Amino acid sequence: AASAGDEPPAGAEDQRGGRSAVSAPPNLIYLVDDDPEETARIAAVVHEATDYLVKAFRSPSLARSALLAEPVPPTVLICEQEMREADGIAFLAAVRQELPDTVRVLLTAHADKQSLMRAVNEGGVFQYVEKPWDPEALLLVVRNAIERGDLVATLRRTVAAMQHNNQALSTALRQIHAAQERLLESERMAAVGRVASGIAHEIGNQLSV
Repeated sequence: AASAGDEPPAGAEDQRGGRSAVSAPPNLIYLVDDDPEETARIAAVVHEATDYLVKAFRSPSLARSALLAEPVPPTVLICEQEMREADGIAFLAAVRQELPDTVRVLLTAHADKQSLMRAVNEGGVFQYVEKPWDPEALLLVVRNAIERGDLVATLRRTVAAMQHNNQALSTALRQIHAAQERLLESERMAAVGRVASGIAHEIGNQLSV
């Protein structure tokens, strides 16, 4: 697990140190929560049960800056609803506009109907975790979110590959049509040549007579 702008949770140095600087970007989960104790506990639970690197932020503004700088957006974003700097749902709504494929999960101590409607309609959250959270329930939500994120990424790659294949197919079809036109033109010219040759032969015969 890692933390940006603050000290990382316990065990963070060992987890990051084990990755090569030239390896592929790690699978990421962003955690935005201004409660350091809760941040450390969530990061430890999630990172221990998955191969995902957890980057924790205690400030939505720092998290947003880091999000936009990532070469590959995180698969999952977990955000506390009530923070001193900003409303968590409003932050998720902003992320939804900029990184729609990142799966958003809300941590909330107020799972009332109005808050949940805001979370769904504005933040586009995939699921929410009610506090105080249970580790098993949290991991179930996180795993579901990871699966959703992986499916979205696979769909994007498939669509991109199909679009590339369609472009290649369209180019090949245009080349085939152009070759057919050249072949037809060549056949027409050959036919005209044969007719002209026949006419010239007949005229030659008549002149001989």
